[in-house]
Amino acid sequence: GFHKDSISTTVGPKLRNHPEGPVGPIIKLYDCQEGKISKSFIMYNAKAHTNLSKPNELLISYNVNSFDFWNDIKKYPNLYRPRFIKVKLL
Repeated sequence: GFHKDSISTTVGPKLRNHPEGPVGPIIKLYDCQEGKISKSFIMYNAKAHTNLSKPNELLISYNVNSFDFWNDIKKYPNLYRPRFIKVKLL
């Protein structure tokens, strides 16, 4: 998993048939809800954790920070921490 354009609310993979590419379009798996709380929030660094995932699911983590960190951390003390999502695979 990764974030579209490195920092965005969209998390998902791009697939390819060969290691050297070409890479296909992003497959949107999740929309980070923190982006609806504040325009200053940044969602980034999405990673798939295949080694921690259960069969038929994928565990993905992402991080949240803020362009206005010192003001936002006072309002949202749990802001700066990783989030986890589970995606069911069919």
